Amino acid sequence: MRKLITACMALAAFVAFAVAPSVASATNDPDVTHPTGTLLAVSHAAPAAITGTNVGETLMTDANTNVLTRCNKAVMTGDLETNTGSGTVEATITSATFAGTGSLASNGELECTGSFGNITVTANPATNGLPWCLRSTSTMVTDEFQIRGNGCTSASRPIRFVLDSTTAGECTYERTAPISGTFTTHPASANAAQLSIFEQEFPRIAGGFLCPSKGFLDMTFSLETSNGSAIYIS
Repeated sequence: MRKLITACMALAAFVAFAVAPSVASATNDPDVTHPTGTLLAVSHAAPAAITGTNVGETLMTDANTNVLTRCNKAVMTGDLETNTGSGTVEATITSATFAGTGSLASNGELECTGSFGNITVTANPATNGLPWCLRSTSTMVTDEFQIRGNGCTSASRPIRFVLDSTTAGECTYERTAPISGTFTTHPASANAAQLSIFEQEFPRIAGGFLCPSKGFLDMTFSLETSNGSAIYIS
């Protein structure tokens, strides 16, 4: 019996040794392709410019999961800066529009809605506004992407949103750390790659007592070229 136990322990150790390297060797190795399998060339001109369009609703909730802001339209556009084919993808986001089903705002979009009334979302305030850098590199975990403030060729800075509501007034939220999310390519429900953000925390930095102390961003968006052709991540 003792010999059997010893043999089983030796076998278990061998299996653990054999399996562990393959798990540890898994890395994030993203490439942006269009069409599938063809590396998308870096370009600042249409139609190769990047467009991210919301899938479902974009939400900002408070700590009790109350919906502060509900936007059924969110569109981001920018330029593909880096697509090395060896594990580094970077795109600079130069515009971001958020809209909903509320009243017509001064920016020509319908206001988002939520628990404190109709809301105009400003993604480009004078301080720490656009551009943002969307990136995925081999130093991240598998299928991870991040969004940080400033262009991809510039130093990182915070990301700031201003929510101007009909009941709470102007509430300003800012995140210093990069937004982190995950991507899927060829999802069953769509043709283009999808990127998802879940409960990314934005502390309040300005606003009255009706402004919650922090908001949590949930968002999923698909990637296309500026002419609407699907972009994939492989």
